Amino acid sequence: MFFFLSLSSLLHFQSLNIQAGQHIILRAYIKGKAINRQYTPINLICSKGYFELLIKIYPDGVMSQYLQTMKPGIEVEFRGPFGQFSMQQIVKFPRLFLLAAGTGIAPLSCVIESILDNEDDETFVHLLFACRYYGDILMKEELHDWLDFWNFSSLCCLSQDHSESVGFCKEPLHFGRITLDLLKTEIKDLCNTYFLICGSNSFNKDMVNFLLELQVPESQYFIF
Repeated sequence: MFFFLSLSSLLHFQSLNIQAGQHIILRAYIKGKAINRQYTPINLICSKGYFELLIKIYPDGVMSQYLQTMKPGIEVEFRGPFGQFSMQQIVKFPRLFLLAAGTGIAPLSCVIESILDNEDDETFVHLLFACRYYGDILMKEELHDWLDFWNFSSLCCLSQDHSESVGFCKEPLHFGRITLDLLKTEIKDLCNTYFLICGSNSFNKDMVNFLLELQVPESQYFIF
């Protein structure tokens, strides 16, 4: 289960001064103990007075359970931004290939928005989004908006769903996991493509192994 959390602890004229792909550290005092977790804001970088987080709820997740039940007026602390990714890493590549799983879409969504919101940026962005079921596709409304841009395309890869149960939908779908063969089909110009990867540790490891098999140099990919 996932939920969106909007925090309005900033003054109305302040922004986070965060760059695409960076994250913050949220701190809450739960039962007298300070708990810290990393999250990536998913709203536009220029947003002022608030920021939004995409959070996965874990049954034994102390922070996620706390945030889900947090009532208006309760304060949490945050600091940042943090993160080694910079948009400068991708400027010389005409193509950007994104590999996401679950809440890994959060930092990548900021990169997507940064490119599509810039009329002068003609980078072609292609997203492969790994989910178990169609209902697990996060930020679906945003995905629909991105698909209206000429330089964005996507493929949602559903590992445990089938076409009969999904029916009509706007998003292009692939029924199965992201595999090496699928990457060979989806990557159009390897030498001129930069790759961004964000998901679980096992997902990230699998994707890097695939890229290494395709002989993608380390200078052409970044793992969040």
